Amino acid sequence: MYRPNFEDYRKDVLAPLLPNANFSRISQLGENFKLFLKNNRDFEGSIYEMKKVDKKRFVHFTSLRNLFEILNSGEIRLYDFGSQNDPKEYLYSWGTIKNMEDPDRIGKNNDKLFSFILSMCQIKDNDDSDYFDMWRLYGDNGSGVGIVIKIDNNPAEWDNYLLSNVLYGEKKRNNIEELFRRHEEYLGERPSNFRKGIINYIGPFHKPEIYKFEREVRLLITAQATENVRRTNPFYSYKNGKRIQYATLPLNSKKQIEVLKKQGEEEDQMKEIMRKCNNEKSPANTIKSKSTEIREIERTPHLVIDTIIIGYRNNPDDYKQIKAIIDDIVIDWEGHIDIVPSKISKYF
Repeated sequence: MYRPNFEDYRKDVLAPLLPNANFSRISQLGENFKLFLKNNRDFEGSIYEMKKVDKKRFVHFTSLRNLFEILNSGEIRLYDFGSQNDPKEYLYSWGTIKNMEDPDRIGKNNDKLFSFILSMCQIKDNDDSDYFDMWRLYGDNGSGVGIVIKIDNNPAEWDNYLLSNVLYGEKKRNNIEELFRRHEEYLGERPSNFRKGIINYIGPFHKPEIYKFEREVRLLITAQATENVRRTNPFYSYKNGKRIQYATLPLNSKKQIEVLKKQGEEEDQMKEIMRKCNNEKSPANTIKSKSTEIREIERTPHLVIDTIIIGYRNNPDDYKQIKAIIDDIVIDWEGHIDIVPSKISKYF
């Protein structure tokens, strides 16, 4: 069976779209490659690259109910790619592949079911006045909130998370078509059954032109990258008459790490006392046993709530009550969270 050289394949097929992708893992069966991206370092130099993330702020529009669920749990949800408002959205990129499988089969594909997304928009100086349509669609028609988030660690150091602007329209999507054209040319007339893992990483960052007004940014986790992540079972909920899956990310990662380190130190102290009482020779080292858990947290996106924008349909009394509830919930959180009214409020 013909087995193409991957370095040649990378240069001729992949590099025009992803010139600096390192590919954390490669599976090959005959002429089929299945490729795994790891973090934003793989996007450098490509149309998916996002620069100076540490200088940016992102806003996630949602309802008051969801806000309080987020604050009380200390976690934010990333929903299954197949659970987006447009249920056929994933077909927009998958449809670029010739001789694609039946769409219904794609809808049940495990690769899709194990890709989770957090949708956001870039925002500057908490100015939401350009996002009236987003408030109406995703912020409970102005009665909800905009959660302004900053990312407190380097996306190039994440493990199995990707961040990028969404690219709109067929002109941008043509980059994927060109990728698969180069793939077919590389294989010549040899039979092709291309393992389409790569599209699970770049496909979610493409949408039809009609959604361009959203100016969306997406944070993506794809659990197909390692079996370790796949073992992290998703949660289930119910939306629009169907069961949906979601994963979660903590909103106070630094504090979690500090708590784990403190727990390890306290347990070590207790074990050291017990060791001396029992005249044991081996020193305690609980903090080392916590290191794996700490490392996992360090390699996930550190999302920090910077500001909460109260929707424009909430009157001044509503604003005061909502602010008081938020203040009570986050009183023990690290750092300060600003709570401000929407700049669109002056029109209502």
